[in-house]
Amino acid sequence: MSEYLSQKSVKTEATSPRKRTIGHLVPATGGFGLQPKIDPEEQRLIEEENLNYSSHSKRARTYEQNFEYVEANRKSENQIVSKLNQVNLAKTEPELPDSTLIDYYNTPSFNFFNHKYNSNLPILQHREEIVQNLQEYNIMIIQGNTGCGKTTQVPQFIIDDAAQSSRRCKMLITQPRRIAAKSISKRVCDERGWKWGSVCGYKVSLENKFSEETRIFYVTTGYLLEMIVANHAELQNYTHIILDEIHDRDLDTDLVILLIKLLLMKQFTGKVVMMSATLDPEIFIQYFSPYAIKNHIPVIQCQINVFDVVTKHLDDIEDMVNLQSEPNSEK
Repeated sequence: MSEYLSQKSVKTEATSPRKRTIGHLVPATGGFGLQPKIDPEEQRLIEEENLNYSSHSKRARTYEQNFEYVEANRKSENQIVSKLNQVNLAKTEPELPDSTLIDYYNTPSFNFFNHKYNSNLPILQHREEIVQNLQEYNIMIIQGNTGCGKTTQVPQFIIDDAAQSSRRCKMLITQPRRIAAKSISKRVCDERGWKWGSVCGYKVSLENKFSEETRIFYVTTGYLLEMIVANHAELQNYTHIILDEIHDRDLDTDLVILLIKLLLMKQFTGKVVMMSATLDPEIFIQYFSPYAIKNHIPVIQCQINVFDVVTKHLDDIEDMVNLQSEPNSEK
């Protein structure tokens, strides 16, 4: 009897998060503690739940259980995609013109309605096609040779089209290097006669040039990545995200592509434009098409060469400039 008294009373509790019903109690430790009597089937279910909630549950699963786990996740993702396909991300009703937008677009110094584009740039031939596709779809790919004008002209096409109907327009254009973001923004301002940092500006690490009037922002890919990570809801303030030089598959670019895809899954209402001279559009179509309106991503091909490239050898150059190479000269 003393042995029984020296033992502490033991009362077991269910470790599984599943709530179960205790049938009847049986004596334990000589009657000084109680434990529930569990039906064998109920015990089996508890053990399975403990296995699933264990920190090593993935290792403990059998091949069949892993297959079922992957299939369940795949079906869940397909359900999300099907719901997104049922929702038309494009606004079915046109936005009502805002008086502030009308005043902004009619500012004489901005010259949104009388600008004459450079007719020598091949991208100008696709202006109407680009504008029309952006009105119908939320994702677009532009493949154009270097020098066709896509980096400087496409943002101008977009904002000029928005000015025609007084729609809100604010866009981000990524560049792989900060010197490109700065120089291209200045180039656009010089073309349009805008003050640098007025309608068009730039944002790079530790440096920026913009104002309350800025609607076109040239940024580095790393800057956009930091913006999304810090506060992705801020992107809802922008109507267009243009990913330029998308073929530069560095770490920042790949992460931005992934995060943009996740934002599209969350019904991001902005437009996404991807531009490059050498990208393979099929790769990006397969990657983004489940989240595109009507599962369609239009591709604009601008493969016109602006300048002919002629190969010249050293002998040809010497003949052209009438140079005579000395036989004993050191190279």
